[in-house]
Amino acid sequence: MAGSNPVFIISDDFNNDNLLDLAVANQLEDTVSVFLGNGNGTFERQRKYGTGSGPSCILSGYLNNDSN
Repeated sequence: MAGSNPVFIISDDFNNDNLLDLAVANQLEDTVSVFLGNGNGTFERQRKYGTGSGPSCILSGYLNNDSN
């Protein structure tokens, strides 16, 4: 379960294990919840990370051309 007032979700391979993961912006908690994929349709327990005030979206991308 994500945090309070989830407003945006994105999927990507955040930990470079070739499995899709999820990240959810929790607007009322000022956090992002990350769920690492297990590869079988399930996910590990959420990991919460603090953000600035009221996150409303999440972007994912490769920023330094190292393919990671």
